[in-house]
Amino acid sequence: MLPVAPFGPDAAFIPGRRAPVAFAARDIEPWSAKKLNRVAVISMKITVLFPELPFRAEWIFPRTADAIPRAGYVDSLITRPLVEELTSAAPWDTLVTTPVDPVSFRGDVRGRLGVFVRAFRDFASKHRVAIWEGTHRFPISRNQLQGSTWLSNFNKQRGNRRSHAGRAWKRVLVILV
Repeated sequence: MLPVAPFGPDAAFIPGRRAPVAFAARDIEPWSAKKLNRVAVISMKITVLFPELPFRAEWIFPRTADAIPRAGYVDSLITRPLVEELTSAAPWDTLVTTPVDPVSFRGDVRGRLGVFVRAFRDFASKHRVAIWEGTHRFPISRNQLQGSTWLSNFNKQRGNRRSHAGRAWKRVLVILV
């Protein structure tokens, strides 16, 4: 049995639910109006939305300071002992050990949003290293990668963590789409 629409037909309350509609670009930012205006809301799958969403860390963690000019960057500080010292401190653990009040919504919601909140918490816990690295990334030059097997492996592992987190994030987003 289909649920009864309490206020009337879906089309009256969800523009574009069953047929494509012309969205204003400002209403669907950061997605492209040109692409999304061709599909109905119910057919917008993760494969349509995710590639069009260029995730940037500053959307969640706004920058409070100007970027450090590349001219002031010192490659010689990226060494195995210094990177090992940084990673042994596990700075990403602050993402799960520092209590913070939710900024956007309560954590005890029910229904589909509650499922999403729990899935996001699991995602953030399992992939906290990749999340932390996404906002605290330091570049490793090509010369350093060629000169140090350890730095090359570290860089490869960092990329793998990001890739695995990206795949896991798509599985979490499916809950909302």
